[in-house]
Amino acid sequence: MSEVVVRTRVRGAAAAAFRRFTAEVDGWWKRGPRFRFDPQGREGKLAFEEGEGGRFLERFGDDDVLEVGRVLTWEPPRLFAFRLHPPAPGGGSGTRVEVRFEATDDGFTRVTLTHSGLDTVPTGGRMRALRSTSLRNALSTWWADLLRGVAPRVG
Repeated sequence: MSEVVVRTRVRGAAAAAFRRFTAEVDGWWKRGPRFRFDPQGREGKLAFEEGEGGRFLERFGDDDVLEVGRVLTWEPPRLFAFRLHPPAPGGGSGTRVEVRFEATDDGFTRVTLTHSGLDTVPTGGRMRALRSTSLRNALSTWWADLLRGVAPRVG
């Protein structure tokens, strides 16, 4: 199975890290075309709807919403998973992102993000390169860049 695993440690309780990751996603998820989802290059506000079945959205206005994923698992404060849809319509079933939050004895939370299902990415379009090792490495770097934004504000 093709997957990427990225780990980080953040100061504070697992509940705070879970909340930061989910409820405050637009505050830590980087901006710009490298990190946002709209094929037209617009930059909206990201949000997760709470609970299993909730949507992962990029909002550009009240009635202008792009669904970029669906919540698969919602178990605060320890586990959160979502399906990340491909950026092109009809581009396959998407990939799975699972995030585990584990408290440590020293007042930190270990965050482990696993992005799996990369082998299901369609062979056409801009996502096809995720099947290659070099771009899996690039995806690891992409997630590591994003996760750095979670750490500073966890309390």
